[in-house]
Amino acid sequence: MTAGSVSVPQVIPLRVPLPGKVKHEIDTNTLVEIKSDTPDVTIYYTLDGSKPELFRRVGYGEHHTFKYKGPITLPDGKIMIKALAVTKDCRESAIVTKVFLVEYEPRNIHLPDEDDDENFLRDLSKQEVIRSERWTLVVKFRTGKLMGTRGSE
Repeated sequence: MTAGSVSVPQVIPLRVPLPGKVKHEIDTNTLVEIKSDTPDVTIYYTLDGSKPELFRRVGYGEHHTFKYKGPITLPDGKIMIKALAVTKDCRESAIVTKVFLVEYEPRNIHLPDEDDDENFLRDLSKQEVIRSERWTLVVKFRTGKLMGTRGSE
């Protein structure tokens, strides 16, 4: 890389490649990171294969250019990401293009019905009570939340 040039962004799926799948085959739950080796740049990207355009209103118009703020998930289908990095003095990198075949995978979220006595008893059995002279702490293993009650027991 020559002096003053801006590194081309890298588009990286944040997961271990699945057996029998190639690197560009991911699912809708896979986070994708876009980063540049050049410090202090802003990254702009599109998901429709169009060139990122900095001078249009971000997220509006015929092409959808987004400002990268953190890892993203992709919709299902054949998705072409184009990204570029821009420095504070408006120097631009070359555009990187990466195509992913994204398979729909439902999110694995189970929210128990709080009014269900069986779920209540199951949740209660997964708690650990830590007592001291002045505080009682209840640690819920499933959620990782701490709940404190003041009092002596």
